[in-house]
Amino acid sequence: MKNTLHDSFSHLMSLAQRSHQKGDLPMAINLYKEALKVIPKQPDALHLLGIAYCSQQNFSQGIIYLEKAATALPDHAVVLTNLSNAYLKVEEYSKALPLLQKSVTIKPDFDEAWHKLANTLKALNRIEEAIQAYHKTLELNPNHFNAYYNLGNTMMLLGNYKTAIAQYEKSISLQPDFASAHNNLGIVLLEWDRVEEAEQHYLRALQLQPGYTEAIKNLVQLYHKAGKEQEAMQWNKELLRLNPDHALLRFAIETHAPVIAVSNAEIDAYRHHIVSLLDNANPMHFNSVEKLTEYACHPSSDLIYQGRLDRTLKEKYVQLFQALPRAMVQHTNSKPRVGFVVTAGHEGVFLKCMKGILNHINTDLFEVSVVCSLPNGEKIIAPALNNSAIKFVNLPAKFNEAYQLLVYANFDVLHYWEIGTDATNYFLALTKPAKIQVTSWGWPSTSGMKTVDYFISQKNLEPQQAQEHYTEKLVLFDKLPVYYYRPQVPASLKTLASYGLPNDKHLYLCQQNLRKVHPDFDAVVASILERDKEGMVLFIKDKQDAITRKLQQRLSSTMGPAFSRVIFLERMPEEDYLGLLSQCSVALDTLHYGGGANTIYDAIQAEVPVITLEGYKHSGRFATAALRQLKATDTIAYTVQEYVDKAVAVASDASLRLAIVEKMKRGSSAIFEDLEAVRELENFFLEKIKEQL
Repeated sequence: MKNTLHDSFSHLMSLAQRSHQKGDLPMAINLYKEALKVIPKQPDALHLLGIAYCSQQNFSQGIIYLEKAATALPDHAVVLTNLSNAYLKVEEYSKALPLLQKSVTIKPDFDEAWHKLANTLKALNRIEEAIQAYHKTLELNPNHFNAYYNLGNTMMLLGNYKTAIAQYEKSISLQPDFASAHNNLGIVLLEWDRVEEAEQHYLRALQLQPGYTEAIKNLVQLYHKAGKEQEAMQWNKELLRLNPDHALLRFAIETHAPVIAVSNAEIDAYRHHIVSLLDNANPMHFNSVEKLTEYACHPSSDLIYQGRLDRTLKEKYVQLFQALPRAMVQHTNSKPRVGFVVTAGHEGVFLKCMKGILNHINTDLFEVSVVCSLPNGEKIIAPALNNSAIKFVNLPAKFNEAYQLLVYANFDVLHYWEIGTDATNYFLALTKPAKIQVTSWGWPSTSGMKTVDYFISQKNLEPQQAQEHYTEKLVLFDKLPVYYYRPQVPASLKTLASYGLPNDKHLYLCQQNLRKVHPDFDAVVASILERDKEGMVLFIKDKQDAITRKLQQRLSSTMGPAFSRVIFLERMPEEDYLGLLSQCSVALDTLHYGGGANTIYDAIQAEVPVITLEGYKHSGRFATAALRQLKATDTIAYTVQEYVDKAVAVASDASLRLAIVEKMKRGSSAIFEDLEAVRELENFFLEKIKEQL
């Protein structure tokens, strides 16, 4: 009888395993169950039945049988590892960890157990231990391509992109058709601005795995960054084909703005389209802040370049997001807590513009923190600060985790460097994780939110009735709200010839981000060159060739023959840029959205007159405000014609230029390294915190 049972069991197990190997999981599961009816609690059958259920993604049932197998075989490393893997799939990391630790103790040379242990430690944020476990895996099995891949993921998480690249490349060398490794290699290459290489790896991932949504989304992001709008649209259509009913995806695609607008008509058509979308959108689709952040369903950051007032449009977005929860922050700090928020990718400009404030703010009055993004925010910012009292709050990539972290940090004030340049800084501000929220000139446009209490500006930065431009309460300081260090213009200058420029021309340098070159500016450039036959207008190329080409194409079509004297210079180190700037006749400020502190203060320190048109809103008035603060207003124009007249006059008359430069030099101490600006900000914080008590 015993032999009969054993034979029957063996026969059923043989059939089950054969079905399992063929991929017929339902049949395999039925046969394993039949085998267990013959010999209940038989460990091998329990183990394989659990694996079969997990292969169907039915982890709850799989865990039941794997737990029974582990009870029967408590020292079987493979069983323990497979049970731990099921726990990993349902994110029960604390249950997986002891099983894997036991597994590698029982079988120290079990490379896959070490690999799973590494993945578990990483999920539990025990990163250094995870890295050691990945290295142990690779020591045991140098061909473990998944271990290289996951080690690469860990290095990417830490912001160690060079090491991550090496790990992904090793993984791909061992497994060339590993789509996920190609995708993630593309991500880290893009972090290093190796755009073409990143593109090739995304495309390879899609060739290996058609319909790979994550790779398509990454490719779209790359094309948007590169200014390749047709390619982005092509892949967006593919995303929509794969996800035809995805409301947020469709909304994100349809609200994407042109990077370099061809004309005012294109701008107006885009904005009309956005209003129509917002008016007809169903708010029920927009009630998950995590999803809204994932799909970047916030107002396009390119709105600011369009030369229009944005309050009404941005308020429509906020109305669409009305169902999102707002934090109920209630706390009392014995010492006020102030956080300066800067999100990933914006750390460099934040440092240039806010380093002086952070170095000189009175930390006896406040506990001051920089709130920045993992993995690299603190790594970039901390070494540039000499104020040792500044603390850091590091935001995780997942929005809800970042939001909760800020709520628990109990800030009295959050000062956002920018709101709306990415989804994270937009939706953090909207959900209000602090009692008082303020923003300022870092992104010189209203947020459109009632959850942002104040917009810190300055009296010369705003026109009459400017409060109408803001949903925030407008606060007008006496001084520009910046402590800006003097840039170091090189004492020894390269020749103009080394930049490919002649020595005998009037050089008009527009050193602004090319996105700021509004279609209205084309006629200004053309008029200057028509008036000044010895003139050349210089721009500096964008990092992305496609964006430069778009502007070149537009200027060539709008300017006629004068375009032949428009030069696009290669990007250059800061020292070379400042050396070139100091040899130009004038610096041309763009219309509608002109230079901020960096380019305007660079020109002032380089002793180059800045020609600016006083704008009708904040974004077009920074140069005006700076020149008024240093009492050198000769180059401020109030009409386009006057702008052209002043530009040509200053470029053509060396004595006039020298007189303007002398005024700028005499007044420059009023705008550089201005402690009064720091004190104004401190007093504002103290006043608003006191009002909350």
